[in-house]
Amino acid sequence: MDLSTELRRLLPRDAVIADPASLSVYECDALSAYRQPPKVVVLPRTAEEVQAILRLCHRLR
Repeated sequence: MDLSTELRRLLPRDAVIADPASLSVYECDALSAYRQPPKVVVLPRTAEEVQAILRLCHRLR
């Protein structure tokens, strides 16, 4: 499985952003000279969700 699919299994639907139109908002920080669109964005709401994300990343590394 890929990271995006696994994240969708762990988190609520609105906590995982993967469509290109929505990802463009997250392609830079305050230094807008460098832009890189992310493959996926997660918006965890709880410490438990953060823990689950970190466990998944550790498993898939």
